[in-house]
Amino acid sequence: MNSKPVEALPEVQQDLENAIAHYLTWRSDGRAHVLDKYDETVGWVKSTRRGRVVRF
Repeated sequence: MNSKPVEALPEVQQDLENAIAHYLTWRSDGRAHVLDKYDETVGWVKSTRRGRVVRF
């Protein structure tokens, strides 16, 4: 299996913006918080994708 970078798809951009707007209603660091969580999730996907078979 070739290693390829994990990148955000344009399809999730609106979801990220919605989450950021929601978090900004009560957190001054809402944007940073959401993007940190996103980066954590991408990191987890990168670290666990070995051995996972993707089927369509």
